[in-house]
Amino acid sequence: NLAALTADGPSRRQYISAQARDAKQSWSDGLGWTVVVREDARTAFAPVAASRQLMLLSGALMALVFAGVSWLIAGRVVRPVAALADDARSYRPGGPNPFAQPAEPSPDEVGSLRWVLHGLGEAVQSREAQLRDLNTNLAARVAEQTEQLRGAKAAAEAANQAKTEFLANMSHEIR
Repeated sequence: NLAALTADGPSRRQYISAQARDAKQSWSDGLGWTVVVREDARTAFAPVAASRQLMLLSGALMALVFAGVSWLIAGRVVRPVAALADDARSYRPGGPNPFAQPAEPSPDEVGSLRWVLHGLGEAVQSREAQLRDLNTNLAARVAEQTEQLRGAKAAAEAANQAKTEFLANMSHEIR
């Protein structure tokens, strides 16, 4: 009975059992034997358990290698972007251009962005210099125009006074 061979009573050890009948051959009727094999389950599945352990360890090792490589690649990508962001944060109006001018535009996106930001920084500094010059000259120009307006007002008041005197003299002459 194959079912009786599968369990070992009170010890509760598990066994794997199999049976096979001998096949009849063309040259003989066979002996009519049945071959029964019984193997301890732990022994039978030991290679499977070892393979499973090996797969888990190799999977964990591959995950660690992948994480390390990803960390290195991410560092190469993020480091230039972070440096560019730090340069942008350090920009202050009237201060120096924080974006160092590369020798030539870099073929990557961050290098191109740094090239463009350097040009924008230069343009902003140029505009700031123009505004400072205009503000400096503005006070002098306002003072000059105010003086011109005072002279024009004095001339207009003198002309008005002359007209008033002329009209008064003419009115007196006509009477």
